[in-house]
Amino acid sequence: MVIPNAAQDSVLSRLAALLQNVAYAEDISPWIVSADPRPCRAPTDMTTLDIGASTMAANVLNCAVVYCHSPGLANDASVLAAAIKASKPLARFVAFTLPARFTRDYTTPVEIKEEFRERLPFDFVFLLEHAHPNPPFLDPGFARHIVYVPNVEWITAADERVVASGSIDTVLLKTRYSGVVFSGLACSKRVKNGQLFTGWTSADVGEPAAAERLWEQCLHVCGKSPQKNADVVVTTWMQNPDLPPMTVVASARAGLICT
Repeated sequence: MVIPNAAQDSVLSRLAALLQNVAYAEDISPWIVSADPRPCRAPTDMTTLDIGASTMAANVLNCAVVYCHSPGLANDASVLAAAIKASKPLARFVAFTLPARFTRDYTTPVEIKEEFRERLPFDFVFLLEHAHPNPPFLDPGFARHIVYVPNVEWITAADERVVASGSIDTVLLKTRYSGVVFSGLACSKRVKNGQLFTGWTSADVGEPAAAERLWEQCLHVCGKSPQKNADVVVTTWMQNPDLPPMTVVASARAGLICT
């Protein structure tokens, strides 16, 4: 991850020190991939994962991440946990995985299990994709610093209202383009400590042996997401015969049309 210089006395410098110079040589998925895939039946029935040492220490970084259940966001949580633990090996990381309806429900309170209340407030809470304002996530007693990690194509009017309220301390940006999009929102000026470009990464699930990777072939995995622009990719590939062969993995419901 690439982190710009920041003032030493700001939360940005703390995040920079936390995430800079992170190596991703190992498969990080076991840290959060075990999240319960079953849909939660009630706000109190959510996945909580405790990642870190079994005992607390005064100087241990205490973090939480909040997101609605999906494979992609579970992977993002893994990436974030890996970055934090690579920099702070003793960091403790708790993931709150919400039911899908919480992408629209921004008012229902979420009960925090007693076993986690004793470590409040967290040093950081990271809100993935949506700026979930459900109590107690934005309360000062829940976390000292509130960090929003948007996927800008999924920002809703409700998310913009949360940001406009001034509740967000820092916004982490995965790409330079996401910074352009987010900065174009009127609410972006209300982020207390501004935006921080981190970049992003993912585990290499293939783990190829030396010289095993083939650069003469390409893979495009769009699944069922129209945001992957598979039609444009495939059309461009077919119009350029000099490009190497490409395999496309898509859901039949994705509406992939190639002519």
